[in-house]
Amino acid sequence: MQESSLIKLSFLIALTGIFLLFIILKTSQPPEILIQNINPSMIDSYVKVKGTITNIHQTPGLYILTLKQNQASIPVVIFKEQNITFTNQPQLEVTGIVSQYKNQLEILAKEVKLIN
Repeated sequence: MQESSLIKLSFLIALTGIFLLFIILKTSQPPEILIQNINPSMIDSYVKVKGTITNIHQTPGLYILTLKQNQASIPVVIFKEQNITFTNQPQLEVTGIVSQYKNQLEILAKEVKLIN
């Protein structure tokens, strides 16, 4: 093969690989888990939880919600860059990263959906 054909083939394979990685990233979802099952071994892991807002604390740059599911609850940090409006005790689906702040587990929200 000529050098120009190899370069074109390499470029095509690279673009195909990037496209496939993009599709995998967009279609893969973290597992939905119960709040009561979140533990310190899950720090830095992506999770998806559903629950009811029981408390909202607002600061200049973020919301700190308490999300309750059955008898368990966890703080959820939502940066105000995300445009969301809260109503009375809505159900939320939160996808985010488990982290620890002052020896308490919390979820740093990456995606928040209101559930009816």
